[in-house]
Amino acid sequence: MLPIADLQSAKGFRQVAASLQTSGFAVMVGHGIEARDFQQLYESWNQFFTKADKKSFTADSTSQSGYFSIQNAERAVAAKEQDLKEYFQFWPGTTIPTPQKQLTLQIYDQMFDIAQRILTALQDHLPASTWTRLESPLAECLSREDTMIRLLYYPPLSGNEPADAMRAAPHEDINFITLLPAASQQGLEIKPKQSDWQQVETSSDSIVVNIGDMLKELTDHELPSTTHRVVNPAKEARQMARISAPLFCHPDPSLRLSPEYTAGDYLRDRINEINAQTMKIN
Repeated sequence: MLPIADLQSAKGFRQVAASLQTSGFAVMVGHGIEARDFQQLYESWNQFFTKADKKSFTADSTSQSGYFSIQNAERAVAAKEQDLKEYFQFWPGTTIPTPQKQLTLQIYDQMFDIAQRILTALQDHLPASTWTRLESPLAECLSREDTMIRLLYYPPLSGNEPADAMRAAPHEDINFITLLPAASQQGLEIKPKQSDWQQVETSSDSIVVNIGDMLKELTDHELPSTTHRVVNPAKEARQMARISAPLFCHPDPSLRLSPEYTAGDYLRDRINEINAQTMKIN
């Protein structure tokens, strides 16, 4: 079980940094966002996914912002089946449904600020030699215009899904770090190195944070980007939808992650890899 760090404590951010270094994941409370705000956010987006004219917000191929159906959703590189999810992606300045706009923007801004504080804690926690490629503090490398919130809707399960289909197949995140408010239903599992799958238990007021591949690359694998998944629920819970709202924090595309990659180059290559895998399977 992951330790829970209280950010109101003097050692809260240090605990987050230590947990991220060890397992690639951490669980936080005391971050300043009320549980009722997350609940209201999920209720609002549930209205969008179940009652709104979703197709009018279908994502365009250029910006990648907007609504993705289950058929058009991304697929994990090694997955045999499409994930059982649909979602809406939003970057600052792109279109968002009016009823969901105000609260989504509020939580986006709050989580972005928390992400910067976590990066500051990570820079303080690890040796200075880890950050020799940086020309500015780590927190300042985050790019608001490249950071995306994804409103995820995992619909109730009918029992007719393909045998290997999961709500989210095992994968790692491409970006710098991800902040994931406690979802409306449990199901997140992680697989640290040399370990079995472990359930990540969360309370309604917690935020999970995890390291992405870009930060792993920047730190020469000092920080692990840990494989994770969302498993299908059992029994009565299968009849309930699951909603979550991860914030995928990206650095400025020009940031040098390694001699081989800038952040922009790394993102392009990984997206091409995912697209090639999807075309191969389809």
